[in-house]
Amino acid sequence: DVSEWGAGGAGFAFTAAQLGHYGEHELRVLEDVLRDGVEVDGPTRLAVARRIHARIGYPGALPADPRGFLTAFYTAQRAHLERGRLLGQITADKRAARERQRT
Repeated sequence: DVSEWGAGGAGFAFTAAQLGHYGEHELRVLEDVLRDGVEVDGPTRLAVARRIHARIGYPGALPADPRGFLTAFYTAQRAHLERGRLLGQITADKRAARERQRT
């Protein structure tokens, strides 16, 4: 169903299930990884992208430069959490996200 796909940008799209793995805490951490002026080296950024890619079960190969993937995921994740907040569904972190998926 197309309505489950969240816009990600840069040619990436994410399902609601994929976006349901993480919460606001992880979004803030990812924001720090992507923020200009923050010292995050290429290997660290690649490790973060690999971890997210594997955890959410994203199909296809991770691009050589993971910044586009991480930026698209951040954009889609933020929109997903904001929609949930409007509906009164606050997901604090990945533990809360797992709990929500079980119910």
